[in-house]
Amino acid sequence: MPVQVSYPGVYVEEDANLSFSVSSGATAIPLFVGNFYGLEAEFPPADCVAVSDWLAFERQFVSGARPEVTITLPSSMPPSSPRSTESQGSDGNAKAPRCTVEYQPNWAAYAVHHYFDNGGGPCYVFALNALKDYLKKVDLKKVDLKKDDLEAALKKSIQAYPDITLLCYCDWVGGTAESEKVYEAFNTLLDKPGGYFLLADSDDGKPLVGVTAAQTAVYYPALKTRYRPMVPADNQIVIKGYSDEKVKNLDGLRKLDNAKALCQSIDEELVDKIQHEKPVVLRASPAVAGLYAKTDRTRGVWKAPANVAVAGVEQLFEAKCKGTDLSTTPILISDEKQSELQKQGINALRTFQGKGTLVWGARTLAFTSKKWCYIPVRRLFNAAERDMQQAMRAVMFEPNSEPTWQKVRVALDNYLHTLWRLGALQGAKPEEAYRVQVGRGQTMTQDDIKQGKLIVQVGMAAVRPAEFIILQLMQWQGGSSTAAR
Repeated sequence: MPVQVSYPGVYVEEDANLSFSVSSGATAIPLFVGNFYGLEAEFPPADCVAVSDWLAFERQFVSGARPEVTITLPSSMPPSSPRSTESQGSDGNAKAPRCTVEYQPNWAAYAVHHYFDNGGGPCYVFALNALKDYLKKVDLKKVDLKKDDLEAALKKSIQAYPDITLLCYCDWVGGTAESEKVYEAFNTLLDKPGGYFLLADSDDGKPLVGVTAAQTAVYYPALKTRYRPMVPADNQIVIKGYSDEKVKNLDGLRKLDNAKALCQSIDEELVDKIQHEKPVVLRASPAVAGLYAKTDRTRGVWKAPANVAVAGVEQLFEAKCKGTDLSTTPILISDEKQSELQKQGINALRTFQGKGTLVWGARTLAFTSKKWCYIPVRRLFNAAERDMQQAMRAVMFEPNSEPTWQKVRVALDNYLHTLWRLGALQGAKPEEAYRVQVGRGQTMTQDDIKQGKLIVQVGMAAVRPAEFIILQLMQWQGGSSTAAR
């Protein structure tokens, strides 16, 4: 409605016309799926849990190896006498009960730590163990799930968080039935709208099968890290076999006046166990996810997350898992091995003198495809599709006419022009780098318009990484040239 001007001053007239623009969203928000253990008894839920940084993770989850302490009372000590825990031996000295300490792996927590140490930002975690407990307790009919229906549960949870872009299994190394089930569940999302990209691991240098190749990057081998198990808090150390059933953890045991010798025995056993604990061997993909996030943040999603160092790595290992037994073998990736892996679309991690361990590949599993061979190309299109799809929601139910088409054309052109100026698209001029088409006779017929369809065609000339660098050196001698070999 026009403003009625009656006196000198500044007047405001509201414009009801459509305001439309395309903004860039987050490109590297991973979901880590594994076995996570909450600090609270009823935590975590069978859902994706947002984590902003490592400190936030430690506030919600057990962050180190999980020890189980079992107390064995001496035969001379009546189990019904919890106050006799310091019985006298033949020499008159206090005789403490024997205890054994067993460490249960907590690979998923270490993997998330490795992710943050390599530049990772906000992420989500999904606890498989919590899901299993949840499916046992809940009425499956009410939640529209079936027993052990990992695929449906994961899909339902992931789709509730549209900012998730990367999918990663982060638990047991060496190949397990669990990882295969998770990859199968992930694959149901890879060919769906949403722009999901899978980071996977090869356990034996062989390609992953049964996944959408163009949306998958595979890494090899596993990583021996600098992480070592830490002595956990007393309230995280579970006590089993103690005669007083009220004592559930070491924190409760320390409060008993008559359990000093027993607590000392446990402390000594813990230290000894930790000193002889095997090094923590992790999958490569969680750390690489951190490098994805760092590269996107500092250089752009169109830059290859390769030729960058992986922090916290001591050695490269090939890992094999049988049940809960893990065997590891040191491995060195040679040029010949690199060539073999590259022909299968597997990205190697290699150790170079003075440079550390580097990610030495930027290919998807669709290594024979000219369109989707490279990770940055595929992820750039994923990001652009998400951004444009989100922006196009603003024109839902607007008139399907030339004014709306013009606004869409201008907004998408501005978005792509920004990408071109940043170096994401190749071409000396904008028209060589991208195109946007929308309108009657271009992308829509009159029937399309009558049916309420607004069809936009967008083309982008993505920059591809320089994978093979060839130097041609010439030596000039008296006006003639010879190739230096």
